[in-house]
Amino acid sequence: EKTQSFIKFNSQEKWKEGFLKKTLENVYRGLKPNKFLAFNIQEVKSYSMFSYDTIQITKDIGFKYVDKFFYKLSSSQGNPKSEPIFIFKK
Repeated sequence: EKTQSFIKFNSQEKWKEGFLKKTLENVYRGLKPNKFLAFNIQEVKSYSMFSYDTIQITKDIGFKYVDKFFYKLSSSQGNPKSEPIFIFKK
């Protein structure tokens, strides 16, 4: 789809700075003090440092890391998978 961020920002560095960082800065501005940001960071094969970069940018903006827990996903083969949910506080 033409509106996908990875099309507009066609390299990892451009996407990280132009989309991810800007989005997290907007979240920080809009979130009231002492409130929480919780989000899922799913690893991406084409971007091996995705979770690390996301966490680092979030901290650099001013959020404080609080916790991480795992959201269990359903599995049709009986082998349950999970994805991390990261919690930050403004």
